[in-house]
Amino acid sequence: MRKNLLMLVFSCLCLFAVSAKAQQTLGSLNGTILDPSGGAVGSATVTAADKDINVTRATKTQGNGFFQIFNLPVGTYQIRAEHDGFDTSQLTGITVQESHATTVNVTLKVGQVSTSIEVTANPMLNATDTTNGYTLDTQQIGQAPLATGSFTQLAVLSPGVNAELLSGVDT
Repeated sequence: MRKNLLMLVFSCLCLFAVSAKAQQTLGSLNGTILDPSGGAVGSATVTAADKDINVTRATKTQGNGFFQIFNLPVGTYQIRAEHDGFDTSQLTGITVQESHATTVNVTLKVGQVSTSIEVTANPMLNATDTTNGYTLDTQQIGQAPLATGSFTQLAVLSPGVNAELLSGVDT
């Protein structure tokens, strides 16, 4: 009787283990991203998306161009590979099967690098009036090396001031 009970328990455990494996609904993607010459593209971004089940996963490639995305639900994915200096590559219809690793190798084409610069700053120009102001205190005037000793020479040193000095005229 005890032997039959053990046999029954063992059979139930085996059936449970088989049914648990059959319910595995995850797979994975791996592959390598290369340039046109066959060189590895490190730090490329690889994105797998299945819009039907609303799943998106992304990863970066290693230095040798290899990537892995684990624990993807079974489905049909769109793979996007991108890196600066290369055109973005998209593959559609990539099937992820349960308990299986799907290999996807991508060669990126050399593309254009575009740079966009946006400058946001306060203008230094006074656009409301034409007056300029510059104030010197007594100490600054006293420390300035003046050729004639006249403070009016300092006026031409002020920002935005231009003066033509006539020869032979004392200032």
